[in-house]
Amino acid sequence: MKIYKKKPWSRTEKGILAKYYYTIEKEELYKLLPGRTPNSIRKQVLYLRGKRWPFQHESKSEKQ
Repeated sequence: MKIYKKKPWSRTEKGILAKYYYTIEKEELYKLLPGRTPNSIRKQVLYLRGKRWPFQHESKSEKQ
């Protein structure tokens, strides 16, 4: 079983989440945040959304 160490989220990591969480593939996001598990990333996004952090969303015109 892998042991994970908890560490506080830096402002830079939070900024990466706010900018890229909804705009890039999750695998690419995991590469931008080494040492963070997918579950910890998801939980941090939920926390930040609850604190009203502004997240960039992919526009509908880019999907076409």
